[in-house]
Amino acid sequence: MKRDWDTIREILLRVEDLEPGKVLTLEDFYNGRHYEIGHHVELLNEAGLILASIPGPRSNFPTEFYVDRLTWDGHDLLESVRDASIWKQTRATIAEQGGGMTFEIVKQMAVGLIKNQIGI
Repeated sequence: MKRDWDTIREILLRVEDLEPGKVLTLEDFYNGRHYEIGHHVELLNEAGLILASIPGPRSNFPTEFYVDRLTWDGHDLLESVRDASIWKQTRATIAEQGGGMTFEIVKQMAVGLIKNQIGI
């Protein structure tokens, strides 16, 4: 499965919206997306963007997870792609380049668009 930046952004936004003491689980997502969501939660956890517990055996994707919160880097990435117009421009650039962009490039691209927007 390819990494999907819209899914990554969606998960980060949902984690940030968690109420204190709550966790994000696979059951919080539409059943038809469990493979996609589980895979991306695992990627975000591996990248250090979220703090998650992924218990139990896995076949192709986690069938259970508990996301507690964003990490510092997770907050930074989310801040760079939060604004819908900035995200739309970033996503368009990613698509023009074939869709295979790294975390650092996506973040730098979004931050560059924000800087242009505020005149820095």
